[in-house]
Amino acid sequence: MTHNQNNITARILVIDDSSTILEKISSILRKKNYQIATAKNGRSGLAKAKANNFDLVLLDIVLPDINGYEVCRQLKNFSTTKDIPVIFLTVKEEINSVVKGFEAGGVDYILKPFNEQELCARINIHLELKFSKENIKKELNFNWENKVILVADDIQSVCIFFKNVLQKTKAKILFAKDGVETLNMCRDPEKKIDLVLMDLQMPRLSGLEATKQIRLFDKDIFIIAQTAIATPVEHELALEAGCNNVIFKPINPKELLSLLSQYLDKNSSDANLVDPPKLRG
Repeated sequence: MTHNQNNITARILVIDDSSTILEKISSILRKKNYQIATAKNGRSGLAKAKANNFDLVLLDIVLPDINGYEVCRQLKNFSTTKDIPVIFLTVKEEINSVVKGFEAGGVDYILKPFNEQELCARINIHLELKFSKENIKKELNFNWENKVILVADDIQSVCIFFKNVLQKTKAKILFAKDGVETLNMCRDPEKKIDLVLMDLQMPRLSGLEATKQIRLFDKDIFIIAQTAIATPVEHELALEAGCNNVIFKPINPKELLSLLSQYLDKNSSDANLVDPPKLRG
């Protein structure tokens, strides 16, 4: 299972100091259509986890800087990462190591060298549990009364679509018809914008360039790229520019709301402790 009930591709972070392990796991999981990011030490892994909304973390116990137990404990202490299931990667099935991993907050462990089928099966189980809990908790009951969403799109019908979908969330909805207007509105401290739905193809200034310029003065605002070009290249370009995530047109309303809730329902002070990263293997 690579998607939750709203058909959103699961995002997995793999933290291991072995390039061989990282390449092997990434290869296996990309074939299952998961989005994969990697880190070779604990500090890098923590930074990526805090700046992205990952659905699951595969975590090696022995790392060159911070051990996996401490990484897991720190993940569980942040509001934006505390609910991410952590599966430990370990060489030996030692009872003390397993117990210590569970005490740190892990939900499972996988022995190295791992079996591909077992790896995928365990990941699927914990993703299904995570998504089921989220769906039960949300039930599409969104209340973003104190949030401000900026819709940046030059097509009127698209703006009307977003207005209709978002009006029941109680969020304040603003609109910008091009990249320059988007940039100016994000610079305006009185607007207090929490999230931007950024069309990548806009007049005067493209969404990609607008995002890059916004990141020069605001690293905390959430930016979701919206595009009709559903290709890995377009996705990568959006993340490289500084977008937190990407949604492809035509947009499913439930998918949109579920994606926005990952950002608007979180504590923004914890959600952007580092620059928005490039999601790469």
